[in-house]
Amino acid sequence: MITLTHYLILTGLLFAIGLVGVMRRTNLLMLFFSTEILLNAVNIGFVAVSKYYGDFTGRMFAFFIMPWQPVK
Repeated sequence: MITLTHYLILTGLLFAIGLVGVMRRTNLLMLFFSTEILLNAVNIGFVAVSKYYGDFTGRMFAFFIMPWQPVK
């Protein structure tokens, strides 16, 4: 069974990967990719906590963060 702890560990790992990518960027495209990983990590955390508490607020935050991500 996947618990909230598993999602938060995944969020922390993705955020760390994105942060390393932002700090060690070699070009602008890699900076954008790393920023997208950071935003996706935050979205996963918001949605996981929202589902755990049975509240809709985290999902709404994730919904409003998503349009700021670059178009693929």
